[in-house]
Amino acid sequence: MNAVEIGWIAAVAFGASLLTFFSGFGLGSLLTPAFLFFFPPDVAIALTAVVHLLNNVFKFGLMRTHLDWSVFHRFGWTALFGSLLGAALLLQVGQLAPIPWIGGRSIPPLKPLIGGLLMVFSLFEMGPQIHKGTLPRAWLPWGGGLSGFFGGFSGHQGALRSVFLLRVGLSPAAYVATGTAIALAVDLARIPLYGMRFGADLLSTQAPVLMAAVGSATAGAVLGKQMLKKLKVQWLQVLVGLVMMGIGLGLFLGRL
Repeated sequence: MNAVEIGWIAAVAFGASLLTFFSGFGLGSLLTPAFLFFFPPDVAIALTAVVHLLNNVFKFGLMRTHLDWSVFHRFGWTALFGSLLGAALLLQVGQLAPIPWIGGRSIPPLKPLIGGLLMVFSLFEMGPQIHKGTLPRAWLPWGGGLSGFFGGFSGHQGALRSVFLLRVGLSPAAYVATGTAIALAVDLARIPLYGMRFGADLLSTQAPVLMAAVGSATAGAVLGKQMLKKLKVQWLQVLVGLVMMGIGLGLFLGRL
């Protein structure tokens, strides 16, 4: 990747990391599509996971005192096991032969799958009404398994996680801290499986862009903590959703 491309990825990482402090998700939602412009879907998801992990380690250090352990235990363990299943499925689908698709071209089956999921999850970004109401905490394990599975398969764990965590009465700080701890558990579970597929070569060959993305995401997290009580960015979440919808449609049609 050249300097301009790396700079673009870094800018997306900064903005997406900042967004996570207000929506509880966004880093994977935006960074995965950014990587998809330059890498196959399974590689893009793996690279995003590395940035996601390191950003969550830093963010958890900032917010750990606000963690709600009860919610974490109910949601986090099933999310961890769900992510293992999702990551295993991603690696299997990623090795399938290209299939005939729209327009007579052949594309890897992972592209329309990830594209379709991007379009679905874009609706979570654009539909804040989904987050209204309350939810019994007995539902948390089911939500954990579901969000963990999609976290492992497509990298989109945060949107589903937020649907549940926003409805169990957490304070804004506890919501961010608990969501970060759960995301960290998912990352620690799925990345070793990705590593078995791609090995350390991926990290070494893409070190410049990974370092730029991690540094920018860290800066976004620092700024996000300072702004947590001062700013709400619902309009930005709608913009994120529209971008995800467009990229997802391009992947689904085999144009990206």
